Amino acid sequence: MSRSGSTPAISSSVQVETKEQWLKKGKIFLGKGQYNEAKAAFEHVIQLDSRHAEAYYWRGTLYQDLEQFQKALADFDRALLLDPDLTEAQEAREEANRALC
Repeated sequence: MSRSGSTPAISSSVQVETKEQWLKKGKIFLGKGQYNEAKAAFEHVIQLDSRHAEAYYWRGTLYQDLEQFQKALADFDRALLLDPDLTEAQEAREEANRALC
């Protein structure tokens, strides 16, 4: 508290990143092959919004790149449960399923 007894104002320069900004960061990291950073970004989105279908799709894509197909399928299934019209997740799920056969 300041001397006047009021709570100090938060600086307007403080910027809170949105889930969409975190998703974008994750995609950039994934594109660069920075898997740990990408996974952390996607998981941050999921932590902010557990119903964010795209975050599950992108984390599933990361798992697919790492040939962790069971984890990929689980994320694609979750993405499709949340958004049945997410065609990218439908296609990626089929691809991951074929990789397991």
